[in-house]
Amino acid sequence: MTLKGKAMKEKEYRVLKTPYGDLIPNATYSDVRKKYRESVTYYEDGSLKSVYLEEPQPIETVVGTIDAELITFYPDGTIKRIFPLYGQLSGYWTETEEYELLKEQPVELFGKVRNLKPLCICFYPGGGIKTLTIWPRSELYIDTKYGTIKTQFGLALTEAGRLKSIEPAFGEKLETEYGVIYPYDPANYRLHAEGNSLCFDENGNITQFKTIKNKIEIREKQETIVLEPVFETDFLTGNKVIRAMEVSFREKRVQISVDEEHSYDIGTEQVVFR
Repeated sequence: MTLKGKAMKEKEYRVLKTPYGDLIPNATYSDVRKKYRESVTYYEDGSLKSVYLEEPQPIETVVGTIDAELITFYPDGTIKRIFPLYGQLSGYWTETEEYELLKEQPVELFGKVRNLKPLCICFYPGGGIKTLTIWPRSELYIDTKYGTIKTQFGLALTEAGRLKSIEPAFGEKLETEYGVIYPYDPANYRLHAEGNSLCFDENGNITQFKTIKNKIEIREKQETIVLEPVFETDFLTGNKVIRAMEVSFREKRVQISVDEEHSYDIGTEQVVFR
């Protein structure tokens, strides 16, 4: 780059003064990994909505100092989401290159600082973590009353900081008062760790899960019905895919949905998971 070109580039930079420090929005798209999006967006009332930064900057949060390349805000100015990296995956820039570029970030979870590679962190307006989404090739282990659960996707927390839901990795096995369960939903991997398939109440009890491996025995009088996941046609590809059964626990009752035509609502004493 010539001195003239360098001077022009520097002149294009502008600084946004925020409670989180001086932020420098992206001013160039010469990098093959940069996404073509507005560097700065605003809500209708003029308040800051998002900033796509020239390069990752350290941002102070209540859970640690996190590098951010894209930051979104609530209308009141508090941080909504942080993306440590926000590159454009393509034939010129791969997921592997993006993953290797990302540095581990120290994030405090349940009173312990963990070094991990977040894809996105979503915050409550009060500052606590709402959802934490990690890169698929990463692993995070979370302790629960049912044992340690591994996730390769992420989790959601309550505003009080308790585990609200988690997306278990394939092969996780939990011992419960109803028998062993294998929580996993292959269709539940999305951009953000919201609406995860394994959910908990404030006391850490399982309230809901999805499974493609469990067999569920329903015992009615002298008859035993065995429920298993079924296959259905993917409307996008036409391929046969397995549909996860949905199970919910409510006041000594179990609601089970196998598919759109088969659902059950019975007492917990009539159900055994295998």
